[in-house]
Amino acid sequence: MAIKSKQKQIQVHVDPISFLADLAVLSGNAAQTYNKDSDEYEPDRAVVPLLLMPYANVHDPEEEKTMSGPQVITGVEWYEGAPKADGSNRIVDNEFYKISDIGAPAFSLKSKKNVDPNTPIEIHAIFTFTDKRTNREVKVERSKTLYTALYDSKNYSLKLNQPKQFTIDPVRLTTNLDEKWLIPITAQLYSGKEPVADTNAAYFWQMMDNGLWRDINPAEEFFIDTDKVAGKWPKTIYVDARFITTIAIRCVGTYYDGTYPVSPTNEETSAATAIKVEMPPTLQAEIIQTKGVKQSSTMKTPVGFECKIYDNKTLIEGRDFLFDFVWLCKPSSVLPDIEIGRGRTIEFTPAKLGLTATSLASVRCKVLLYKGFYALTDSDGAYLTDSDGTFLVAYEHS
Repeated sequence: MAIKSKQKQIQVHVDPISFLADLAVLSGNAAQTYNKDSDEYEPDRAVVPLLLMPYANVHDPEEEKTMSGPQVITGVEWYEGAPKADGSNRIVDNEFYKISDIGAPAFSLKSKKNVDPNTPIEIHAIFTFTDKRTNREVKVERSKTLYTALYDSKNYSLKLNQPKQFTIDPVRLTTNLDEKWLIPITAQLYSGKEPVADTNAAYFWQMMDNGLWRDINPAEEFFIDTDKVAGKWPKTIYVDARFITTIAIRCVGTYYDGTYPVSPTNEETSAATAIKVEMPPTLQAEIIQTKGVKQSSTMKTPVGFECKIYDNKTLIEGRDFLFDFVWLCKPSSVLPDIEIGRGRTIEFTPAKLGLTATSLASVRCKVLLYKGFYALTDSDGAYLTDSDGTFLVAYEHS
């Protein structure tokens, strides 16, 4: 006699598969170019259709050879745009689209639709393949964006002859106090790759003020050393760097044919540059004694000193106006410095300063660096000029 147990079902646990899925471009191109001049698309999908095909490549963690690798697509729904609940944007065969066209793979989508440059299209596909281990369908959704770039030979741009930012070193810029430090900035308007003729280009120069661009006003034109012609800015202006420490300047270019514009028509057609005027941080001062090296106990022998300025071991000569040499003498270790003269060189008799042989006095030179020029004004704030109309200026150190 035998005893039978109750039946118990064998539980099957299948690890999830991992897969890579996408919409492959079998022919044609997802991107187009629209030539505004010729009113043509490249490629024209009416001539060279776009062919899309879903694919899925599976990796079976259980290493079933029958499952790993490319999968056969068993079904697909195509949509123009994200799938809507009512299915109103589902793609069906029409003049622009064809599903599983003759000579094309099953479930592929052929598109003959040219895409407007301003309105990209996103094609969505919900497709399925079979998990052979469980005989169940796996559903996947993927999308492909179709877009068109606009080509316009009259697409305007503007370039400057100066970099986006640069620094001016006064030590290397000029050797003459009376010269202006003119920095030319030239703008050129382009149509595509071709420069626009000066007779069809208007240039508007502006400067940055508290984070915003504004027109350069007449009161500031003393450091924009440029004459307007009939109230119009030329394509080249000259910035007198003596009057600035930092400044950002931009030009906005506008194409015109006929009437000269009173303001820019498109601020995107612009270019800017930032200028900084700064003394080099590598400057060094050294003093040498030129007279009275051997001093008698009476301290009546005249002494002389000279201050030399170096930049990276290069002696700076002929630019003394960029420096203010202040000579100081410390009579003793307990007394404060006293100013004894100014200039690159100095001579004095120690005894006349009350120095004695036991004073242990020392001499040093404090060098103030060029800070900038400024225009002179009268009590009402009006700029002062000479008989030729040139602005009167002065400079300062710090």
